[in-house]
Amino acid sequence: MTTPTPEPKPDDELKWLAAVQQHVKSIKYGEVHIIVHNGRVTQIERTEKLRFDNNRDYEI
Repeated sequence: MTTPTPEPKPDDELKWLAAVQQHVKSIKYGEVHIIVHNGRVTQIERTEKLRFDNNRDYEI
């Protein structure tokens, strides 16, 4: 028997939407993953990639 998934509260939805928006705006190249369990957002992951121009010298 499956348990009905509770509807997310509007405040919870606004919080994760704001977090996703912040992560998307903060990276130039990369990915934002939204992890969902039982119809609810439980985690947000951000992977940022750095792009280097082959014609420039970079110091690390």
